[in-house]
Amino acid sequence: MRLTIKTKLAGAFLAVLVLMAGLAYLSISALATAKSQIDILVTQNAESVRLAGLVRENFAALNANVKNHILAETDAEMSALEQGRIALSQELAGEIAELKALADDQAAGLLNQFDPLIIEIDKQLDEVYRLSRLNTNPQAVAISFAEGRPARMAVTAALDRVLAAATANPTSDRLSLASVEGALL
Repeated sequence: MRLTIKTKLAGAFLAVLVLMAGLAYLSISALATAKSQIDILVTQNAESVRLAGLVRENFAALNANVKNHILAETDAEMSALEQGRIALSQELAGEIAELKALADDQAAGLLNQFDPLIIEIDKQLDEVYRLSRLNTNPQAVAISFAEGRPARMAVTAALDRVLAAATANPTSDRLSLASVEGALL
């Protein structure tokens, strides 16, 4: 059986169309997979950044609470601020736990380095609130703004670096171990 030129051209054209359809299918499949991976990356990174911002915001609110407690004039104001401190501390601990849950094991271990700092800050806050209750405001101010300042500044600086690391790495679904480690050091 002899094939005419018309049949040969039609067969070649059909083969090219089949190859193009196969390539189109593979491309669309690859794009769908990439889109789902990008969605996961964006969602997890956005959540990490949001949580880091909330931790920072609540830490600042905790510092403002201390100042307001020292300046409070009545026992009722002090009691309300002490309750606010408890609520802020619990919220802060929950947000840090959520942030750890989004990180891999190594990054979560690095985030665990916040725990001793937070314990130290809580001890100092206990003393500040106790002295404030005793109406020894000069001593409370000295502890809060002098002795407690390095720990607060260290936490704030570390949170700034963690936030920067999380926003600078949009291609990773977790906080980069190196960027988090650098942020905490």
